[in-house]
Amino acid sequence: MATTKSFRFGPTETPGLIHADTVTEESSRTLEELLEQNHSFHHIFTTTEDHKGVYFHNHIAHHDITIWALGATPSVLRSQHERNGLYQRGPMAIQQPLVKDLADDRVFKRCLGREENFLNFCEFFEDYIDTHGYQALFQKYLVDGGEIANDMLCRIYMGYVHGIIHIGMALEFDQPRLLAEGFAQAAVHHDWLYTSYLQSA
Repeated sequence: MATTKSFRFGPTETPGLIHADTVTEESSRTLEELLEQNHSFHHIFTTTEDHKGVYFHNHIAHHDITIWALGATPSVLRSQHERNGLYQRGPMAIQQPLVKDLADDRVFKRCLGREENFLNFCEFFEDYIDTHGYQALFQKYLVDGGEIANDMLCRIYMGYVHGIIHIGMALEFDQPRLLAEGFAQAAVHHDWLYTSYLQSA
């Protein structure tokens, strides 16, 4: 079973909406290993912010999970993962005191939109899911209509809806760790493009 601390895939446990008949336990173990490498060694953005406030995104998780579901063998999974890994950035260090402080809404808001906080937000959301469940995560940080939820709702649309892609795959394949990554990705995006539009709606 997948947890917030590990990925777990299988042809019957986490089939997604559709998958090939050739998905195997061996390919599933390979996928888990590759997703863990991506989580530990790559940032969610492949570039630093450009002059327009734009980032390019790490699509390794989306790509690896998709080709696994299409029946990729372990060797194909590894070769494609390595190919996509060539242009990734390394992660920024977790600051454990800050992870705990993110439970304070004032600290949470101050840390939004800052790429150096990606892993801090990841760990915070993992802990939140473990303590309260993923439904409570969606409630507080996306749909309850409060200030933080509305802010995060704007941010998941930034970067051409990359936060939604990550969160959607996490739900489809029942992966709490991927869900925490998706929320963390949204949290470190800027909100300037959608904020005025969505808040005026």
